Amino acid sequence: MDMVCEYKAKRSLMVPVLFVLGMCVAIEGHAQASPSDSEKLKTLEFLIGEWKVYVNARLSKDGPWEKSEGHSTIKRAVGNSILEEDLKGTRQGREYIARYWMANDNRTLRYQWAIVDSDHGVLELYEGDMTNGTITLEKEIITPQVTILRRLVYSDLTPNSFKTQSLRSVDKGLTWDVTGSSRYERIGK
Repeated sequence: MDMVCEYKAKRSLMVPVLFVLGMCVAIEGHAQASPSDSEKLKTLEFLIGEWKVYVNARLSKDGPWEKSEGHSTIKRAVGNSILEEDLKGTRQGREYIARYWMANDNRTLRYQWAIVDSDHGVLELYEGDMTNGTITLEKEIITPQVTILRRLVYSDLTPNSFKTQSLRSVDKGLTWDVTGSSRYERIGK
């Protein structure tokens, strides 16, 4: 019986301790987010809208280039805290669907892009910055055979058009292979 009473006494002390810890975490999380942190994502609001997408892509370094067209819708999502892109088109004669989530990490102040597409089914996370009007995002993929660096570049950013480029490197960034490029043009300018 003493063990039961001791357990109840310890448990009754744990509830206030857990409450205080939870409040500290909530306050810390709230303190990290300030209005100025969201300004970085606001610089990308011009991306919101409907876009015609002209794609030129290939699957391997020496593979053939394939041109196609698609449609993109970019909108605010998750309580307006991120941008979400739905891209639909074709690749290799079949339907191609991709979803992008664009955010700003208010702790590191870096842009983040999470991407999944119907060809790969893998969620990829890129991080990067904007310099001189160009957004460069990178990620590293480590396989048993090789480490692959991936890079996404958003350039020529205007209210009615922009370009993207996808690159990869298998030599730690010494050389880069372009795997795709896209030109976005706003629908209903």
